[in-house]
Amino acid sequence: MRIDETLTGAERKAALCMLLDQETQLLASIGRHKLEADAENREKFIQDFLEKVGTESPSRQVSYFHQILTDLKILTLAHSAANLQ
Repeated sequence: MRIDETLTGAERKAALCMLLDQETQLLASIGRHKLEADAENREKFIQDFLEKVGTESPSRQVSYFHQILTDLKILTLAHSAANLQ
């Protein structure tokens, strides 16, 4: 429905408020899904790391751990930058 073209006065205002409420609910839902996905991805990342470290020699573990820390710093910076936008 084209609110501005078909409604006026109180009906228009009520329709715009309902649309705003729907948008707010959708954005909140998207935010919740993103948080859940981030948590799942973080858990998978940790599990993959622990499995990888458990199968490597100690010297490779240190090297791999250093790479993971570097990757985490980059991901954290990217995530922080995305949240600022």
